[in-house]
Amino acid sequence: MTSIKLTHGQKFLFLLSILIIYAFAWVIQNNLFLNWDVTALLQTTSYLIEKHNPYNANFYEPNPPMILYLYLPPVLLHKFFSSINIIYSFRIYIYLLASVSWLLCYFFGKKLFSEQGSLVFCLFLITLASVYLILPLHEFGQRDHLLIILSMPYFLAAAYRLLTNSINTAYAILIGILACAGFCLKPQFWYALFLIEIYICYTKANFLTWNRPETLTLLILSAIYTFSTFIFYPTFSFTILPYILKNYYSNVVVLWQQILFHQIALYSWISILFFMMNYSEISDRNYKFLNVILFIALIGFIFAYYLQRTNYYYHLLPFFSLAILLFTLQLIWLIRQPYRHWRNYLFITIPVFLLFLIQQHTKILLLVFLFNPATCFICLGILFLLLAFIVNPKNIWKNFLIVFLTLFFGYVCYRLTIGALWFKYIETIAIFMAVIFSLLMTRDQRKQINYICTASLAILIFVFPMYMMFCIYRLENDGYKKLVLNKLISFISAQPQHQSVYFISCKYYPIINYTDTAMPQRLDCLRASSYLNKKLYQGDDSAWQQLTNEISKGLALNKPNLIFIDTSKSNMVINGKYNDIDFLKQLLQVNSFTMEWKNYHYLTEISDPSAISFKLRVYQRIRTVDNSLG
Repeated sequence: MTSIKLTHGQKFLFLLSILIIYAFAWVIQNNLFLNWDVTALLQTTSYLIEKHNPYNANFYEPNPPMILYLYLPPVLLHKFFSSINIIYSFRIYIYLLASVSWLLCYFFGKKLFSEQGSLVFCLFLITLASVYLILPLHEFGQRDHLLIILSMPYFLAAAYRLLTNSINTAYAILIGILACAGFCLKPQFWYALFLIEIYICYTKANFLTWNRPETLTLLILSAIYTFSTFIFYPTFSFTILPYILKNYYSNVVVLWQQILFHQIALYSWISILFFMMNYSEISDRNYKFLNVILFIALIGFIFAYYLQRTNYYYHLLPFFSLAILLFTLQLIWLIRQPYRHWRNYLFITIPVFLLFLIQQHTKILLLVFLFNPATCFICLGILFLLLAFIVNPKNIWKNFLIVFLTLFFGYVCYRLTIGALWFKYIETIAIFMAVIFSLLMTRDQRKQINYICTASLAILIFVFPMYMMFCIYRLENDGYKKLVLNKLISFISAQPQHQSVYFISCKYYPIINYTDTAMPQRLDCLRASSYLNKKLYQGDDSAWQQLTNEISKGLALNKPNLIFIDTSKSNMVINGKYNDIDFLKQLLQVNSFTMEWKNYHYLTEISDPSAISFKLRVYQRIRTVDNSLG
């Protein structure tokens, strides 16, 4: 099987694009805080290094230990080289993991795209790098993000195995190790693996096709990992895990309509529909197998999402990533193939119409006015330039001129909307630009219709994730970071050094790595005990006393200097509904907590009128009591 060879010019542009993605992703991460789950897991990993059991009686860690093993390298680096900030060491580590995974995909991509040409190969890998580094945003380094990074080489290797059985054993073992680390992060991640292996056995008509170096490595390491977890962490296996399976997910779920009709879920289902409509038209076996493997993995990840029944962004990330990659492959195939039948136009029209409806639905829900005209035209300019080079990769200056004229006519339309609401006309202007682009690219009427349809589809396919990322970034950076976290961090930083803090809240506050503090609490937040919260709301005093006793034990054992109590409205979510809970009033009804609370006095309140869900009352430990105890 031949592989792709890039010219020096193609290599330069390709590497330049990858470097821009890496740099842009670093800038984004520097403007965002680490996710709370990430900071909490980094702290738990530090306990593991100090030879403490993260699943002992004084700590509650609901995640299997695989994520702690994966977080060991950046924590060790920070431990032995304390001058290296843990945040930077963590980001560099994720970059290295993403780079190793991307290089493995590069190796297999050179074989899988051999008949499609270097341009298709480069566009796929550029999209993959964007999915690895830009798409996660504030979920950077989360378990579901790591799943995509660690499992993608396995997906491409599976597609390659369907074409040939020859893969270097060293590569296969490395792929098996990475896949094991990814799929073992959560049990529900295994659905995609099982579906892919079943498909390979069916295609090869041989049940023993799973007997491959990468699969055997994955299964053996997974068995060792599972057995060692039972042996070394019995508390997790027999106490925490049953509790999570019985109570945790069932009490943090959201309404089914929020799951089924989430914009990203609908976007992914449209990518599946688009693939199924065009499957029979793909004649290249290499290309078809890669599409099928991504399609099956996407189905497996969507099923895992429905099983969890929560709509956190990082739970959406695995299938959102694969949907973008699958759309990219389908779009490239359509642009490069001539249409010979009326159904080809129908196959494009349906996804365009459905994506248009999602865009309209999204605008109401996600503050579309944040997606300003300048950002929109930059995104469209990049998109039209990529389409121009797919259609005609040789005429560089002509392509730049066509894109410039397309943007010019689009800008004229934009000027005509001055004084009106910009977001009402964004799709109309974009489709008009697609028509101008198609007319400038060719004089052949059949090709013009082809380019209009595919350009319109490309706009809706890629503007949607760009728009989603832009809104999430703005909401995180200008909302949560500016109104909540910066105030909280500034307050804690102004206190004496080496403070220990404790939060009585159902919300997450990622401050551990941004302040000189420790968070010695068994429950990372009250959301971890949502089952007891629900019992409390139902009037079950015994469940509330159990929760209060756990908090009291933490206060007595660790004696935190500052305690933050959430007093905002709608501070607890039960069965997808917001409720107002006076935590302190409820806690003081239990004697064990009342005895500990005598050691604290009211200090101040931190809030912001712009953030109605942010209101924390701060209590400080009385120093005279601390000294006597010490």
